[in-house]
Amino acid sequence: MQYRSLRLMAVIGLLAAIMPVVGVRQASAAGVVGTGSAASCTETALDTALAGGGLVTFDCGGGAVTIALTTAKTIATSTEIDGGGVITLDMGDNDRHFVVNGGATLRLDSIRLDNGNVNGNGGSILNLGTVVATDVRLESNVATGTGGAIHNDGSVTIFGGSLRTNLSDGDGGAIYNSNGSTTTLGESTESRSSAFFLANTADIAGRGGAIFNDGGTVQATGFVVFSRNSSASGGAITNS
Repeated sequence: MQYRSLRLMAVIGLLAAIMPVVGVRQASAAGVVGTGSAASCTETALDTALAGGGLVTFDCGGGAVTIALTTAKTIATSTEIDGGGVITLDMGDNDRHFVVNGGATLRLDSIRLDNGNVNGNGGSILNLGTVVATDVRLESNVATGTGGAIHNDGSVTIFGGSLRTNLSDGDGGAIYNSNGSTTTLGESTESRSSAFFLANTADIAGRGGAIFNDGGTVQATGFVVFSRNSSASGGAITNS
C-alpha cells in the first residue's frame, strides 16, 4: 500500500509539473487574428496577437481582407506573420508598418504591406535586426528619407514577392541597404516566383530607383526582375 501511495504521489507531482507547460502552449494560440469574420480582423486584434511574438495567423472568413492600421508595430522578439495570401495590412499613410529591433527576427509570409508613409527612413519597414519575407508584396510605401519600402540596418532576405511603386525622397526607392548590412534576393520555393521590383522611385536627387547599397552587401540567388524603376542616378541599382 505504501508503494502504491508513493507511486500515486509521483504521478500527481508529474501532472502538476506538466500543467503549467500546457498552459503556456495554449496561451500562444492568442496569435490568431480574428474569430472567423472580416469584421473581427482589426488593428486591436493584430496588436493582441503580436504580443509576445511567435506565429501569428489570421481567421478572417477565408476571403481577401484589408486591415486598416494607424500605428507602427514594434517587433522586439522573434515573430512570424502568415497572411495566407489573402491579408493586406494598409497603413493609410499614417506611419510605417514595422520597426524590427536589433536582435529580433520578423518573418513575413504571403501578405501585403500597403501605403506606409513616414517622415524619416523605411516607409514600410525599418529593420535593425533580421527580416525574412516570402511572397510578400510591398506597395505604395513612402519615406521622406531613405528606403521607400525598407531601410535595412541589419539583414533582409526576400524570396519572391514584389516591391511596387514605392517612393523615397532620398536614396533607395524600394530598399536602402546601409553600410555593413546584407540584403539577399531570391526565388520563392513556395510560389516559384522571382523577386520583382516594379516602378519604384528615388525622387529629387535620390540614387538607386529600386536599391541603394551604401557599402553593405546585396546579393541575388536566382532570378530577380527590375522594371521601370527610376532615380537621378542608377535607375535600378546604385552600388556605393
